[in-house]
Amino acid sequence: MHTRRTGIADGLSNRQIAERLVISQRTADPHVEHILGKLGFNSRSQVAAMVGALKDESPLP
Repeated sequence: MHTRRTGIADGLSNRQIAERLVISQRTADPHVEHILGKLGFNSRSQVAAMVGALKDESPLP
């Protein structure tokens, strides 16, 4: 799962992520935890901050 596509960085709940991806919440829960763990984060706000920082560093077209 890609953090931007899933909605983690948008602050969506696991239920909302599950609805967006058309999966069960029981499936979304461990995937979200896995993403946070891989990034070394323990909150969605950290993901949002990282995505925001990456956007700020992107060169303008």
